[in-house]
Amino acid sequence: MVIQGLVALMAARRGYIQMAWLILLVPLGLSLLLVIGFLVLFAIGIS
Repeated sequence: MVIQGLVALMAARRGYIQMAWLILLVPLGLSLLLVIGFLVLFAIGIS
């Protein structure tokens, strides 16, 4: 996460704001999907 933050900062300094957002948001989105999927499977397992 620290490396991604540094890369995003460097990209932002060069004007690639959208690139920085992608670099930050893609891993966040993927981890969020994993968590949601895990919770859904967990809920199905309980019921």
